[in-house]
Amino acid sequence: MVAKLQLRIRCAELKKMDVLSESDPLVQVLLRQRTPTFVEIGRTETLKDNANPDFQTVITVNHVFNELQELKFLVQDSDGRQMELIGEAEVTVGTLLTLPGHRFVGDLIDTAHKKRRGVIFVTATPFVTEWQLTYDINFRGEKLDKKDFLGKSDPYFCVFRKEEGVVDSHAWTKVYESEVVMNTLDPKWKTMTIADTALCGGKPDTPLRIEVYDWDRNSAPDLIGVTTTSLTALKGLVCVAGACLFTRTFFHAFLFVWLIGKICNQSPPSSNLHSRTTGRAQWV
Repeated sequence: MVAKLQLRIRCAELKKMDVLSESDPLVQVLLRQRTPTFVEIGRTETLKDNANPDFQTVITVNHVFNELQELKFLVQDSDGRQMELIGEAEVTVGTLLTLPGHRFVGDLIDTAHKKRRGVIFVTATPFVTEWQLTYDINFRGEKLDKKDFLGKSDPYFCVFRKEEGVVDSHAWTKVYESEVVMNTLDPKWKTMTIADTALCGGKPDTPLRIEVYDWDRNSAPDLIGVTTTSLTALKGLVCVAGACLFTRTFFHAFLFVWLIGKICNQSPPSSNLHSRTTGRAQWV
């Protein structure tokens, strides 16, 4: 029996490999199965000058039950022309699926010098291939905080889900990052299209956290605001005066969310249109 897994990867405390800046990490994912050698099955994007990267690229693995499958993660510092190994970690697919929240936390080891060079976090999410419920979610902000001295803000947002059974500070996994909308306090972002398995592991009560940031070219992003919700909350809002208030968290700014659900791929159970909801989050 074969099932598909989606792997989401982030790292922390990566060793600085460049003289004048932080490393530019990417992760190569290798699999060994029925062969004596590892074969690359995918790699993440490269994130510039980042010692704590949270990669958006999702790596898909075909999990074969009752068969040994070994994963190796090579974290590289890439300058676009060549790569330098920061560190590596290994885990079997079977072990990964027995861990709380299906999340592996491992030290990145420089095998040549036997030194620790950071930490890697890998979260596996099983997903259904026959059919899946996909949501189109639209976000826009209003009256966001001004973070730039000479301009307004350059806002973008990230969506995180809470991993079941994980209670430490690393329990949130990023499932989406939007584009940056330049120089505005009232952004309207592109539609976020995401399967329910990727958004909340197919469990609509899973807590979701939305973080809005101001992007900066030469420094770390500034946090504008945070709000929490769930897919269940978004789908079950009670509308008042044309808008639905689902949470309040932070200072005179608003986040509006429109949600449409649809069945994609094969064998949809009845209707294509699952739900349509409008959400409004107030930061207080």
